[in-house]
Amino acid sequence: MSARTIFLAAQFGNSVDDALSHPGERLITACEWPAIGNHLGLTTRELEVIVLLFHSNTVETISRKLTIKPRTVRQYVEQVHVKLKLTDRIELILRVIEARDAIREAVEKGLRGNRLLPVCETERVVRTSVRRSTIARRHHTSHLGS
Repeated sequence: MSARTIFLAAQFGNSVDDALSHPGERLITACEWPAIGNHLGLTTRELEVIVLLFHSNTVETISRKLTIKPRTVRQYVEQVHVKLKLTDRIELILRVIEARDAIREAVEKGLRGNRLLPVCETERVVRTSVRRSTIARRHHTSHLGS
């Protein structure tokens, strides 16, 4: 068990077993990643590398998944470190989680007008079903009054 795994588990309230079996999965949902990338000013490719890195993939695994050379993966990681003024991967993970928290807070405050904020599929379904039930209720009550 790495020090990083223990650190992340302690930092974010996961058990060490959860951190080992599903690293990073419970911390950030798939629909939040694009907003995090925009929030941090990352390119699409930098974000792809960071997402895979965040899920505990090695440089070699990332290079195979993205069909790029390991050296290119390292260059992307270095670019992100320079861009965000970071010194190591732990700082990178913490910065990503800070961005996630800022985005979630903005969503909770209702700042949906910003197109950079994530809109999860489940949120769309909930909003659509609420809208439909409201319309149905209005339609039903308008017919009752006639």
